[in-house]
Amino acid sequence: MGTDIDENDLPVDHSWDNRRLILASLAPRSATRPARRGTPLDGDPTPPGGPDRTRKPGLFSRGMRVSGRAVSAGGRAFNNRVPRENRARVAIMTVAAVAILLVALAAVNYLTTDVNPPAPATPATAAPPPPPSQAPLNRDTILSGATASDVCPRDPNYSDANRAFDSDFNTAWVCTRVKNQDGQQIQIDFGRQVTLTQIRIIGGFDATAPDGTDQWAKHRIVTKLEVYFPKDLRRDPVTIDTGGARDWRFIALNPPATLSKLLIRIAETSPPPQPATPTSETASPNPDEVTSVAMSEIQFIGTDGHSPPA
Repeated sequence: MGTDIDENDLPVDHSWDNRRLILASLAPRSATRPARRGTPLDGDPTPPGGPDRTRKPGLFSRGMRVSGRAVSAGGRAFNNRVPRENRARVAIMTVAAVAILLVALAAVNYLTTDVNPPAPATPATAAPPPPPSQAPLNRDTILSGATASDVCPRDPNYSDANRAFDSDFNTAWVCTRVKNQDGQQIQIDFGRQVTLTQIRIIGGFDATAPDGTDQWAKHRIVTKLEVYFPKDLRRDPVTIDTGGARDWRFIALNPPATLSKLLIRIAETSPPPQPATPTSETASPNPDEVTSVAMSEIQFIGTDGHSPPA
């Protein structure tokens, strides 16, 4: 039995309406119009978005990312291990412990610096020159063979002037001061031409008697000595200031003086010092009563002839 179908009951055919989309999907794609967004063109190795997309992040950026991940991981571990109600207290205790540790380290550093301060830097300084009394001299530079004469009174205190040139400290030239005044003179004759570069003296009797008496305290001490040169040299006299020291005192002659005779004059003396504990046998006379002056040694440094030493 036949069944009649009404055209209104059939489904609507929309294929004609979609023909453009169907035809477009079947047509080949050109190189300038890719089918899928983001797909690179044929033969172009540069990825979409330009060449900057291939650069790796910098070291600072990677470090910040790693630090962020580490902090996040630490926070998650802290949250997993510490209950919610104890998190604030644990955080405060941790910060306090770190602060205490830093304070302790600072205190140790301060105490160590205070106990062991750095040694101050000392600038290098040159060694001071030796005092004049300790000037080194060679025996071969001390001139010998000189003879001396004086105008001292020939009393019991007198001792010959040549004893001041014999290189023996147990002997000395002793002269009585006329009217208790200074000004005693010694005339020196070398007997040849010599060139003097230095004159040195000991301004007292620097010896000890066999009975133990200190001869330094028995005679006045020479504090100032004047040396006069021959007139033909036209040189001013020079002065040796001893200061009363019991030691060598000298004067350097610059330029050296070439001569055969010399005059020495005692310009100033001082009373002798008194021993600390004098005894009845060895007690020195009163300084006001001492009228004699003495000199142990007078030495001339130089060479024979006109040429000064090199």
